Amino acid sequence: MNNTANNTSKRDDLRRNKQALRLELTPEQLNAAASNLQALCKPFINDKSCIAGYLAVRGEISVDALLRDARANGAVTTLPIVNDETLLFAPFSDQTPMVKKRFGLLEPDIPVKSYLKPEELDCILVPLVAFDSAANRMGMGGGFYDKSFAFRREGEQQPMLIGVAHECQKSETVFHEWWDVPLDMVITDKNIYPRKG
Repeated sequence: MNNTANNTSKRDDLRRNKQALRLELTPEQLNAAASNLQALCKPFINDKSCIAGYLAVRGEISVDALLRDARANGAVTTLPIVNDETLLFAPFSDQTPMVKKRFGLLEPDIPVKSYLKPEELDCILVPLVAFDSAANRMGMGGGFYDKSFAFRREGEQQPMLIGVAHECQKSETVFHEWWDVPLDMVITDKNIYPRKG
């Protein structure tokens, strides 16, 4: 088995393991984690004017409170929309009508012309399945974030990419590949892990 195929197998095993761990978290643990994340993450997004988040599913750590705080500070908040193999970002607030779309996820029901491109945002709160102490990320496997922010591999500094997760999603390695876009940091309900390397 070549190294890439071996890494794929290891990544699949790790992905299943970390997804299972997330699903074991109780509602009380999920609420506490979201509150702790809000406190740790808030200083990094206070001055951002256009922020992307997501709607948590399947045990993901919630960023709802962070997005509400950002809107209260005058920021535009957005949600990712799958567009072929990449992402666009739809502005939304608590009053935005939502509709269930691809993968059964809720999306803002707004005109496509209102969507923003990845490079138009200041900060992305990036969901993940697993991460390591160097702030490398493993996602769901679709590659949407890596393809959308591939320009960051060319030395671009913006937008800021903050991975967010439960501490239990930390792994010794995520079997990082060349196409994985580096995060600026990972923030969990317990710690902050700045980018290394």
